[in-house]
Amino acid sequence: MTRLRAFAVYFAMATLPLPMACAGGVGDDSTANTRDGRSSKSKSSRKVGGSANDAYQAAIDAEADENFSDASDLYRQALERDPTHRRANQRFVHFLIDRGRTAKALSIAKRFYEEVPSEAISYHTLADAEAAAGEHEKVIGTMSGLLAFAEDDAMAFEKRGRARLTIGEDSEGVRDIRRAVALEPENPDFRNSLGAGLLRAGKRKEARRALKKALDLDESNARAHLLLGILARSEGNGKEARSHHELAVQSDPQVARAHYELGISCNQLGDNEAAEASFAKAVDLEPEAGNYWYGYGDLLRLMGRLEESAAAYRQSVRLQPENATAWERLGEVLISTEQLSSAAKALKRGIGKVENPRLYFLLAKVYAKANKDRRARETLENYLDAAAEDAPDRAEAEEQLRRLQRD
Repeated sequence: MTRLRAFAVYFAMATLPLPMACAGGVGDDSTANTRDGRSSKSKSSRKVGGSANDAYQAAIDAEADENFSDASDLYRQALERDPTHRRANQRFVHFLIDRGRTAKALSIAKRFYEEVPSEAISYHTLADAEAAAGEHEKVIGTMSGLLAFAEDDAMAFEKRGRARLTIGEDSEGVRDIRRAVALEPENPDFRNSLGAGLLRAGKRKEARRALKKALDLDESNARAHLLLGILARSEGNGKEARSHHELAVQSDPQVARAHYELGISCNQLGDNEAAEASFAKAVDLEPEAGNYWYGYGDLLRLMGRLEESAAAYRQSVRLQPENATAWERLGEVLISTEQLSSAAKALKRGIGKVENPRLYFLLAKVYAKANKDRRARETLENYLDAAAEDAPDRAEAEEQLRRLQRD
């Protein structure tokens, strides 16, 4: 049975809360390959007369029809006519977040907050934009500001809690989310967030109870199934994990994370055909998710499909150049397929991007295969200088260096 070693690393990441909720579906494939939010169904903008509310309603209709270019222009018209239009600001920010335009979303949210500084909607809109931009410390500050005058705002506690979990403040994050649940005990999304926080904190029994309660409140809750599957897998129950992840996919087929986790669960049970289909769907729904490409590359590599694996790893390092292991995997695959020039280029790029001594070891192999002994010696010396004393490849590197020095 071929299993992915790298998945152990991803379990830690998998227990993190999902991104802050905003309008629209997660991983909506209607714009997966059009990051500016434009659709082939509409290539020209249009104007409407009347009030800001007329433009806002027209924008909603255009968005529903997947006329995303028109929708964007109409939201702008609504805000030009009334910069303080509450729903137009909130919906336009979420529209932009869904299409990956986080910088623009943040700019509009900040302007809205400045125009309407004393209402909860402007605080929440700004926090959503900050979360989408990865500014989690700012989310904490924004939600704390709201709670200073709206002390029973359950959503503010939940968002602040999730932000705290994301930056590693686990106990404070769980405490905030417990407060949200106490204020709105029938909210399944808050139960999901609590389950995620408890899972992250290693409190598995409590996490399971919270997530089961979320399912009691909403039996088709994709996120609850997603997290319960991760929990089951962490406890070695692969069949239960797969079952939950299949239910997550059935509940919301557009959630790329659900397909990704299903791929992991299928691989763990030895069903690599199903795992491959799930990974392929995940990267189709979220082609900019570098970690999904990395997992897909690992699966293809272990299935012996090295050319496809290299292509997946290339996507991974393009999207997440800080992924040191992805550079290593890419180098290994290119060496094993005798693509020495490509391997050398990739490994040199990786060395320039990340700190991973093993990239020097692999690059030395490339030079040795190409009969470039001087470069091989120099690169091995660099590896030995950087590698830990107990590094797995150290003894082999020392032997290679001695042999090259004798020759």
